[in-house]
Amino acid sequence: MKRVFTVVMTILVLWQGGIPDPVWILFALVCATCFAIKIRVVPPPWFTIPFMICIALYCLSTIVHGCKVEYIVTTIKLLSIFIWIWLCYQTHTDCREAIMISGAVAATVGIIAFSVHAMGLISETVFVKDWRLSGTFQYANAYALYLVICAFLMHTGSDKWGKRIAFILDIAIVLTQSVGALSVYILGWYLYAFLRKRKVFWMISAALPAVAVVGFLSFGLRPVSTYLDRLMQITDAMKTAAANPIGIGPGAWKYEVFERQTAFYTANVMHSGFAAIATDAGFLALAAVFVLIFLFAANQKKEMNHRKDAKYAFQTKNAQRANDAQLPQTRIAVVMILFHALFDFSLSFLSVTTLLGILVAQLLPQERIFLRKIRTIRVSGAAVVLLILLIPLFSRIGITKTEYYRQIAEENFQMVNMTWPPKMLYCHTITPHITRMLTPGPKA
Repeated sequence: MKRVFTVVMTILVLWQGGIPDPVWILFALVCATCFAIKIRVVPPPWFTIPFMICIALYCLSTIVHGCKVEYIVTTIKLLSIFIWIWLCYQTHTDCREAIMISGAVAATVGIIAFSVHAMGLISETVFVKDWRLSGTFQYANAYALYLVICAFLMHTGSDKWGKRIAFILDIAIVLTQSVGALSVYILGWYLYAFLRKRKVFWMISAALPAVAVVGFLSFGLRPVSTYLDRLMQITDAMKTAAANPIGIGPGAWKYEVFERQTAFYTANVMHSGFAAIATDAGFLALAAVFVLIFLFAANQKKEMNHRKDAKYAFQTKNAQRANDAQLPQTRIAVVMILFHALFDFSLSFLSVTTLLGILVAQLLPQERIFLRKIRTIRVSGAAVVLLILLIPLFSRIGITKTEYYRQIAEENFQMVNMTWPPKMLYCHTITPHITRMLTPGPKA
């Protein structure tokens, strides 16, 4: 199974990080097939029930808003994530090798592309934009986040080769110039030092002001401007979710953003995984996710205090020590991914999502509940496969209005560009009607 996980994660990393819809659909087909054939155990109910409630709300939003292909695909994405975590939980495979190899491959390909560009052999490509390394993901922030998680786990792991190779990932992370990913990297080391090495923790605390100064000199006000834009976008998303109890349809935000925005920003993709859930299926779905995170955190707190899992009774002392040594950094890696998802759409990349699923599955308690009757489970898996196969049929009979939405979005975008030149820099506040311009522009 280790080799299977390694191959899957490496392919996803090289295939644009797994963000294209065909990749998600193929992944969902494979997971649903394995789910229907080999499923024998289930995760704990406190994990399964909130997740299934969120999926049910996505299905409800999809049905109410017209069963468009985009809605169905987005719902299938969420379902495939749950099935992936379930499969990882069942196999309980050590995926440190897969994480190390996939991260090393992604970093190596990116550094080679950046070197070729720096030598002037090729102009800007999808791998390098404005001297920022976007890598195989073609999006610098998500690419940097994946490398940050892999590098952190390799640095803090027990594998000597992983620690030696991790510096390659560090080089690629710096070349991405991703402030968000670098901040998450610092957060991870900060938490790790707090849990394991208190002296290092105080050293990092003392160095944080210097790091902030260096970051300001390196990046200027760009991170602040980006943060304010995303904060305004999240504010618009929350207002939209408040006005629509079951959301506006899974994945529909990118088609309706220009009708719902209250300030100028050009990003039509929701730069927050949690805000995207609220706009997709409403606040109830977001509440289910928060309940899931809370229960997961409570369970991890309990596991930290009580080492009474069934697996420890069958392990040697050395194996227990090695396993216990990996748990803190695994928990921290989960926190890093979720924190980054607050202000970016990194969870839209299948590579990041599969990595999160592997880490979560490793942390779930191993008191497995065996299924005596799995006929219902197999029927559910077959239904998912059938639903995915019917998507091309849905698109042919005209249920979807994708082209219409895209045309409206392009017209609105052109109108906005004619009204507000995109080169102007605006300073946004949380209150929508207060917008002060830092450069001369159109007046009301």
